[in-house]
Amino acid sequence: GISILSDLSVLILGATMGLTDVQLLLDMVQISKKISRFQYGATATHRVEVFRPVNNVVNFGKSAKSAGQVITSKNANKKSKILVFVHGGAWGCGQLWQYRLVANGLGNIIGATSVVLIGYPTYPTAGILEQRDCITEAVRFIREDPAMLKLLQVNRTTPDTADMNYDENDVYVPYNNAIDTMVLCGHSSGANICALSLLDTCFTTTTAYNAVTNNTALPKH
Repeated sequence: GISILSDLSVLILGATMGLTDVQLLLDMVQISKKISRFQYGATATHRVEVFRPVNNVVNFGKSAKSAGQVITSKNANKKSKILVFVHGGAWGCGQLWQYRLVANGLGNIIGATSVVLIGYPTYPTAGILEQRDCITEAVRFIREDPAMLKLLQVNRTTPDTADMNYDENDVYVPYNNAIDTMVLCGHSSGANICALSLLDTCFTTTTAYNAVTNNTALPKH
C-alpha cells in the first residue's frame, strides 16, 4: 500500500512539473524513447534500463544545455564512462522511471557515455542484504553480458576484426574493453545498498564486515 501511494505521489508530482516546465517533459520523452532494457535475474524486478544521456537535461531543477554530449560515430576514440544509478525508496518502494531525469543529469555532469539504472525487488519481497546481492549481480551482468557490452561501447577508429559481430560498416572494441570507467551511485536507500555491495567485495574478515552491516533488519527502520 505504501509503495503504491509513494509511486502515485511521484507520478502526480512529475505531471505537475511537466506542466510548469515543458523542457522537463521533453527531456523525459526523449530519454524514454532511447531506453534499452535487460533482465539480469530471475524476475521482472531484476532489470536494468540503459540509455545515452540526452543533451537537454534538468540540472538541480533548472533546464539547461548540458556540457555532456551524446556519443555518436563522430566521437571516435572517446573513452566510455558508464554511470550506474540505483534508485531509492526506503528499501520498500521506487521505480526506475522515477529516476531517469536525475540519472540523466548526473550522467551529463560527469560526462557519461551511457547511463544504466538498476532495478531490484523491494521490501518485503527482499531485505537489505538480498537487495545488496541484487546490485552485485547487476553490476556483474553489466560488466560481462555481451549484448550489454555491445550497447555500452563507444566507437573507435580501429576495427576489431576478431570480434564475432564485426561489421565492416562499423567499428567495435573487444567486449572486455567496452567499459573504461564505471561510476556506481544511488539515491537514499539505493546509495546504502550500493555501499554494502562495494563493502561486500572489499572486506576480507567477517568481523570487519559485520561491524558495518549489523543493522540490516528493515522492521527496525
